[in-house]
Amino acid sequence: MKQQSLIFEITQKCAGNCVYCYNVWKNNVPYPERKLSTRKIRRLLQKVIKEVNANLVTLTGGEPLIRKNLEKIVKFLKNLHVGVNIITNATLLNEKRIKKLVSQFPNQVEYKEFLSYTHMSQIYEKIDILVSTNIYGNRTLPVIETMSAKILVVVFDVLDTKRSIINKKTSFLIPPFHIKKFIQKLKLLIENPKLREKMGEEAKNLS
Repeated sequence: MKQQSLIFEITQKCAGNCVYCYNVWKNNVPYPERKLSTRKIRRLLQKVIKEVNANLVTLTGGEPLIRKNLEKIVKFLKNLHVGVNIITNATLLNEKRIKKLVSQFPNQVEYKEFLSYTHMSQIYEKIDILVSTNIYGNRTLPVIETMSAKILVVVFDVLDTKRSIINKKTSFLIPPFHIKKFIQKLKLLIENPKLREKMGEEAKNLS
């Protein structure tokens, strides 16, 4: 049976101010800041899950962990026999919160090793250039992180990529599908370590 997935923005609020965030409330638009009660969220989720026959719900935001009763909503979804994903920056996680969330799904939570900043720094030390051929958007966390480590990126100029990259100063933005120009800029960086160093400093300062 085909899995029906539902993505639910449980809150608009977030303690972060990430430059790569796509949420509409980050921009200068008249976006109403309202909060649904837990009772209304339960009713809405139950109705939509039934209508679309969903068996997987992803809770996102904003930052879902800002809701202090998130665990109750997770438990409610579990009782509806649907899987649950939570998209979070994890800054509000602590041991007590983790135990509460994990307790909802005993023997169903898989631990993925956390890479510390030290480990990531070791990885970045082995990288000179990040290449992304994504044509749907390049304001991704890996792009921002690599630039903050003085690593240049060569990417297609799509959607809001300009918000995080200054072309020819902090990295190279290539018109979509211009493969020849993409290769030219990549070759330029490979053959010019001094240029990489100079632009890398600019990239780090911007990030």
